[in-house]
Amino acid sequence: MTTQKYSQFHAMAATSKSDDKCWIKDPKSFWDDKGIDWNPSKRLLFRAKQYDFKRVLETLNEFGSNLKLLLDDNLRTAAHYAAMHRDGEGALAAIVESYPLCLTSPDVDKITPLHLSARYHSAKSWESLFDRTKSAVSLSRLRDSNGDTCAHWAARNSKDSSIVLTVKKKASSVCWKWRNNRGETVLHHLMQYCPDTNTVAEILKEIGPRSDLLLETDIDGNTTAHFAARSKFDCVNNVNWFNDNSWLISRNDKQETVLQLALKNSSKETAKIFIKQASSLYIRWYKLKDDQGNTCLHALARAGRDDVLLEAVKHAIQQSEQSANREPVQTSGQTRRWRLNQTGSSSTPGTASAQPSKTPQASENADPSCLLSENKRKSTVLHYAVENCSFETAKELLSKIKNFQNFLQADKSGNTVFHIAAKRKDKAEILNFLIKQLLKVRKVDQVLNIFSARNNKNQSVLHLAIDTMDTADFSDAEAQDAPYLEKLSMNQLIEKMRKEVLQRTDRAGNTLLHSLMQSQFTYDGFEQDILDRFKLLVDQGVKVTAHNNLNLNCLHATKLDASVLCKLLSKEKAATLFKDLLVNSKTHAHLIHTFSGQYDLSPEDKEISSLPDGQTMLDVIEKISNTRKDVLIKQRVNPQSCDNAEHGETCLHFACAYGHQENIFFLLWNGLSLWSESHSGRTCVDYAFENGNFDDLVEAAWCYNKAYDEEQERNSVTNGSDDTKSQNTRKAIKMTDIWRLLDPPQRALQLPYRQAARMTLVSITNDYGTTKLAAPSSN
Repeated sequence: MTTQKYSQFHAMAATSKSDDKCWIKDPKSFWDDKGIDWNPSKRLLFRAKQYDFKRVLETLNEFGSNLKLLLDDNLRTAAHYAAMHRDGEGALAAIVESYPLCLTSPDVDKITPLHLSARYHSAKSWESLFDRTKSAVSLSRLRDSNGDTCAHWAARNSKDSSIVLTVKKKASSVCWKWRNNRGETVLHHLMQYCPDTNTVAEILKEIGPRSDLLLETDIDGNTTAHFAARSKFDCVNNVNWFNDNSWLISRNDKQETVLQLALKNSSKETAKIFIKQASSLYIRWYKLKDDQGNTCLHALARAGRDDVLLEAVKHAIQQSEQSANREPVQTSGQTRRWRLNQTGSSSTPGTASAQPSKTPQASENADPSCLLSENKRKSTVLHYAVENCSFETAKELLSKIKNFQNFLQADKSGNTVFHIAAKRKDKAEILNFLIKQLLKVRKVDQVLNIFSARNNKNQSVLHLAIDTMDTADFSDAEAQDAPYLEKLSMNQLIEKMRKEVLQRTDRAGNTLLHSLMQSQFTYDGFEQDILDRFKLLVDQGVKVTAHNNLNLNCLHATKLDASVLCKLLSKEKAATLFKDLLVNSKTHAHLIHTFSGQYDLSPEDKEISSLPDGQTMLDVIEKISNTRKDVLIKQRVNPQSCDNAEHGETCLHFACAYGHQENIFFLLWNGLSLWSESHSGRTCVDYAFENGNFDDLVEAAWCYNKAYDEEQERNSVTNGSDDTKSQNTRKAIKMTDIWRLLDPPQRALQLPYRQAARMTLVSITNDYGTTKLAAPSSN
């Protein structure tokens, strides 16, 4: 990607050499209206890329045959951009009127405007375009790089489903058999993407229920039924009449059944019908797994399809219970052995229930196996439900688990239901519910152990739930549990935990303070909750100045929302609490440096600020650090080992590294230079380039130059400016100067001036000539 971006600039510099190609990759970055006025052909492509078809038609009417149909970097013409937009029918027709051959002109992916029109335009429009083609077009041979024909593209048209019938009329019914590079037929695409089930039914009726075409598979073994099951428009309803009863459990090469795909993609009503159908036809349909070990219930839980999941779980449990009742009762010897094991086991709560039941009576009390089924990642349906479903659904499924040991079942990443619940946005509600369930079989000390349990990233449940502030609501708890429940707010849990447990870090070196300062909550008053929890953790021995593996303290590593962070830093006690965190003791970067890449320092629209009087992040940092803003933004990062105060990263280095366009513009406007060097000799351009944000820097520089030109124009009209000092320090940024810094082997290598280059070349030529003349005499 980076090499392609550089080629853009080299190509732009050579526009005078070739007028057949337009080097517009991002019009906003490199061109404006003034820059394209002189070339109407470029203007045509520019307007088409903006989908400004009214002005495209104006340009066509004004210049007519004098225009050239230019190509952009992707070899697309204005016809491509008109064809890929629903509002481009008129513009495409006008372009084709003048350039009929453009309809079959391929871009870099071999996609033609005729392909695109089949996907996005009406059947009438596409047919008129096809009839205009002056060269014979074979629809079966006109394919893109994926092997898709116009019929494949037409099958995905959501604007006019009848277009696929129009393409078929031009190509004959043999088009249903055309395959792309993945072996997918046009019929496959039609079944998956066509929104009109009546059109699908009409085509299937024409094909016939016994046609071999219905049994065709792609390279992954997907049948027509599998593609229909992926449809969001219930096309799977059309499959029943041409298959026998086994079609629902037919598998592809990934071992996915049609049922699994249908439950995941079809409407709730259709999905519930298939659940009932599967329950009546197949024994233990809910246990069928794909090659990743996922059942239908896994797929539903991952997709967050709550209603369908609950319906499927209900039928799975019913079928499981019926199956258990039909199984023969074990012999007395078998029952006796199980009872002996139960008697000889520990009396710890939950131990006996961990033994699998072999009797019908015991199986009735066992937890639903369908919820505890594991895939290859050791994730259960319950894990996925807690991760993706609503609180009400998760609560209903969790209530079905009687053996609490199953709540502690960990997936391959070491996450239990508690870890997963602690990552939710509504973590307070679901954790409170789990604590209620937990205290029915466990003591408070055991609750502390569960909250201290760590996953493979060494994150405890407390690490993930540290920003849970709500006191547990146990108003509906049983009377005998009240004494325990009152002591189990999050603050109480923290106070009861051992200090060495609270001081542990995760694998990335983050302390509980790091985790707290990375919360994504934004509710009113959250900043005060953060401050209170921060002080509590510090009182419990968590080190304030601790650094993670990226050498960032908790304040520099923060990911708090800007409004929350501003309110937090504006608190009177924040200055004392965060005093030692303003300058990172490991990197010696000030808070202003770190925030230059993450937050808007001074947004243009100050009304969006949530602070009184429209204060900005820069205002807040100025107050907490007791340093003027103009001094703050010009500070450099100077480690103690580096004595040279003229070098060091500036705020602009950090803004360029993160590609923060607003801050780049703001800092340039306030006098910072792109050519300032760090102690290692790298400029801001190097930082942007190395982090893949060079385009953001170029766009910010373009905006800066535009604002600079407007200021110069205003000053020329008013014969002066009140801000004369700042005006004199500002200079336009030339793109050629930025290009000089784009020599990857030699960072910041300045090219010589023309006169110096000439003198160097003359001296080399003279030396060469003298040597050449002297050579014969020496012989």
